[in-house]
Amino acid sequence: MKRFARTAILTLLVASSPAFLVGADGGTPKAVVEKTTIDVGSIPRGETIQADFIIKNEGTATLEITSARPSCGCTVADFDRLIEPGKSGKIHAVIDTVSLLGANGKTVTVTTNDPANPRFQLTIQSDVKPFVFADPGYARYTLFVHNDRDQTINQIVYSRDFPGLEILAIDSPKPFIKVNKREARPDERAADSNGNQWVIEITLAKETPIGPVSENVRVTFNHPKQKVMDIPVSGFIRPVVAVTPPSLNLGKVNPADPQKWGVLVKNFGSQALELGAVQNDIPGIDVAVESIEIGRQFKIVFTPKASMPKGDFAGKVTVKTNLAQQGEIVVELKGTVQ
Repeated sequence: MKRFARTAILTLLVASSPAFLVGADGGTPKAVVEKTTIDVGSIPRGETIQADFIIKNEGTATLEITSARPSCGCTVADFDRLIEPGKSGKIHAVIDTVSLLGANGKTVTVTTNDPANPRFQLTIQSDVKPFVFADPGYARYTLFVHNDRDQTINQIVYSRDFPGLEILAIDSPKPFIKVNKREARPDERAADSNGNQWVIEITLAKETPIGPVSENVRVTFNHPKQKVMDIPVSGFIRPVVAVTPPSLNLGKVNPADPQKWGVLVKNFGSQALELGAVQNDIPGIDVAVESIEIGRQFKIVFTPKASMPKGDFAGKVTVKTNLAQQGEIVVELKGTVQ
């Protein structure tokens, strides 16, 4: 009897949820899409695409559109949530083409309370044409070290059909990404354009925080067909000195056994690395510095002494360096002596 009661309650909850909503008279919604694909043809890069998909409810209960999820961040969707029987609603999609190029198919995934068609996909097709070009068109910093030196990547910007091209504005998304424009020198100019050509200097400052960089520099033009362009800026900012791993858990330590642990020290900076004085606040641990590649790679080795007292231990080892950017290396250790 209890099992029957639980089943009846679960059935009631499922039947009353939005995904299974039916009318008071037992009717059912039915979603019919007028066109699942809209092809807007050729579009100038930077122009906004707008498309409306018509959804008709041919059922006998209210149709509920519960979500409309775009396939990428360049697409925004708005929609009519409730559509009465015999009526039509729409899903309105907006696509920003600044970061697109060539043939594209952007989708919107729609979920409804139609039990026969609970999920379907809408597609907006386009062919995005550029009228302003940038060479190389991106700034990728592959070997960048924090606090080592600034690095600049130039973009040659031009138009093939608009000789009077002017750059009206350049917007940097972050203070550590510096931008500047100047006229291209004769040796920098692209061969397939006789009009104005510009150099955009994108400089990543040495103070850029450690970690990944993924941003866009936005450029605004006077071109009648293409007003804006995004230039992607990407890379990974390394520390001057990387310690791998940065800390060690030695686990259970038996000083009677000849055990050793170590960390790798790698120098990514332009100046040669030297390791100097060692400060160790863990009694019973010997510390040694071994050179693997002069000025570039080292190993710091930790060896427990036979006299190391039993019990838990935790502390740190500090090694001085000759670098102004990173004057010391700190490795934290912990474990338990058996």
